[in-house]
Amino acid sequence: IRCLLMKDITMQEQWLPVDGFEGIYEVSNLGRLKSCARARKTKGNGVAYLPERIRIPNVKREGYAFFSLYKEAKYKVMYLHRIVAIAFIENPLNLPQVNHIDGDKLNNCASNLEWLSASDNCRHAIEEKLYVTAKGESAGNAVLTEADVLEIRRLAAAGVMQKDIAKNYSVKR
Repeated sequence: IRCLLMKDITMQEQWLPVDGFEGIYEVSNLGRLKSCARARKTKGNGVAYLPERIRIPNVKREGYAFFSLYKEAKYKVMYLHRIVAIAFIENPLNLPQVNHIDGDKLNNCASNLEWLSASDNCRHAIEEKLYVTAKGESAGNAVLTEADVLEIRRLAAAGVMQKDIAKNYSVKR
């Protein structure tokens, strides 16, 4: 959606079928997805007409837009940036990951996406300061709080032995 608000609004929107969901969904180079107009069977052997409809993406906690795509009573969850990249971006080296060039996870315009190796994608995230490592108490494996650390430093400066401090906090010396 952000692509539509940015410079690429002057681009002509092109639609291509979603790989594996031909005739059901189409994706655009501007990062939009639509369900195609079609008829489908209902439970009572009737037929329901489904009109073409632009779909609104869900957004994961990590910030990526995604869709649940349905086909033959089964669904597959797919990220929008991957759907766009598969449809519009050549991948002759068969690289595994799709990178948002500007770092904006909601800018899924084809011109903002590129195929990268996992290491190059990580390098890009670090260089652009998109990847922030959790430190201190917010790290998932943290055992001590910041207050604990300050108290440990105070005790050590006061001459309390390291083995005694470690025992009190249930950590190794």
